[in-house]
Amino acid sequence: MTRADPRADTSTWGEHGGSYSADGRYRWSYEHAIGDGAATICWIGLHPATGDSGGRRRPTLQRMVDRSLDLGFGRILLVNLFSWRCDDFIALSAAAASGEDIVGAETDERIAGAIERCDRAVAAWGDKGDFLDRGTQVAERLGPFECLGTTASGQPRQPLYVPAAVELVSFTP
Repeated sequence: MTRADPRADTSTWGEHGGSYSADGRYRWSYEHAIGDGAATICWIGLHPATGDSGGRRRPTLQRMVDRSLDLGFGRILLVNLFSWRCDDFIALSAAAASGEDIVGAETDERIAGAIERCDRAVAAWGDKGDFLDRGTQVAERLGPFECLGTTASGQPRQPLYVPAAVELVSFTP
């Protein structure tokens, strides 16, 4: 796959394409045109990082885009189990421990809406999807999904660590 189309280069996206809470603490969704295909793919991750507003490299997002292009999609829509924006799971769990609503009031509605609008939905939250039993809740309520295989604990694999040759398979918790 080649990223000749500048729409597929996530380093230039910044916050453009994101839907955020008024205070910026939550990102409900992130959507972009990535190529010429008409179909849209939805990826369901764990939580949004802050690289979009911090100008940092976002390797997981780039891996999702590359995989989506390889599958022939022209748009990508990203939602997460938890909409609280932070840079790692330690910060996410600390926010939960301090009483923050890390799921976010609009999250389930946004995930459901994304799935309805998309041609395929891919669970991609990794091992930490069992935190607060969130992965199971979303999969049982809004699935079925596809995934890039599962971890030893039965969670859908996070795309950053999955070779490009791995195909999507059905996911049920």
